[in-house]
Amino acid sequence: MPRPAPRFHDFIGHKAVVDLLCRQLAGAMTRQEPFPHSLITGPSGVGKTKLARALAAEFGTRVVQAMGYDNRKELARKLCLLNKGDFLLLDECHRLGPLEQELLTEAIDQQSIPQLAPGDSQETTGGDRVSLQPWTLILATDQPGHLLASLCKRMDIEVPLHLYPLRDMKEIVETLATNMNLLLSPQAARLVAEVSAGLPRQAKHYLRNLRLFFADSESRQLGVKDVHDFLEASGVDSSGLGPLERRYLNELRQCGTASLETLALLVGVDTVYLKRRVEANLVRRGLVQILPTGRRLTPLGQIWTQGPEAHHQDEPNSVEVVDDDEAQCRPAAD
Repeated sequence: MPRPAPRFHDFIGHKAVVDLLCRQLAGAMTRQEPFPHSLITGPSGVGKTKLARALAAEFGTRVVQAMGYDNRKELARKLCLLNKGDFLLLDECHRLGPLEQELLTEAIDQQSIPQLAPGDSQETTGGDRVSLQPWTLILATDQPGHLLASLCKRMDIEVPLHLYPLRDMKEIVETLATNMNLLLSPQAARLVAEVSAGLPRQAKHYLRNLRLFFADSESRQLGVKDVHDFLEASGVDSSGLGPLERRYLNELRQCGTASLETLALLVGVDTVYLKRRVEANLVRRGLVQILPTGRRLTPLGQIWTQGPEAHHQDEPNSVEVVDDDEAQCRPAAD
């Protein structure tokens, strides 16, 4: 039996990252210093925010939440709220404007910020400054390239989070289901983990909807067939691809090679949504490749578009249903 995925204040997986952060935490606590400023990167839904909150919980301090759309005055207000050792968690930090990023850089360097004028103005009052307590900045983003180099250079630790292997995803699904009082068989939990494509947030969405789909899910255990019925009703195939993703693949098969703009018109969504919410998943799965001449199906993507039989024959994570409550799962690469 595989060992359970490591837990760090309810954060599961990424053992190497967690081990490093725990050593840094222990050193900061021993020296009575704030935790180092950190940049957490990775795809949307892998748990960047949850990891930052786990760090603060271990450190025994608070998390003040900020967002990339906060303006300079709002950021200054939140910085002034920080007590000694507190964390300022800035989610979607790539959306910050240059002035806001410069304010954070100044706050790190000088442990103080300019006194802003009262009212709605974001102008400073002159030479007056507000001192800050020792604090920690945690930046979380899936687009670190949009940050100013001056701010990135002041991040002492860079934490890259990646998609979760199946073993960890199954542990995450079982934990989420328990928290929701949702009864799942081990095989059903594995199936939800497989179609979640390594993203805990996607697993949470599936489980929330599964709970509503079966009103008696708190009184009986759901099996593989129940999950299959839910996925079919939701338009999700056994590999976890939704209607838009399947349409993208089929349109691309017809075109051979196509630009993002062409595919957006054919699928019926804007290019930004298509690139971030549809195409990114297909590229990560190895079904689509992006070339200078446009998008093209990979050999695996070609197999997928040939039909369910060819798809299941070559996909390592497919599940064969034996009956309502039991399934035999082919070995899946973690």
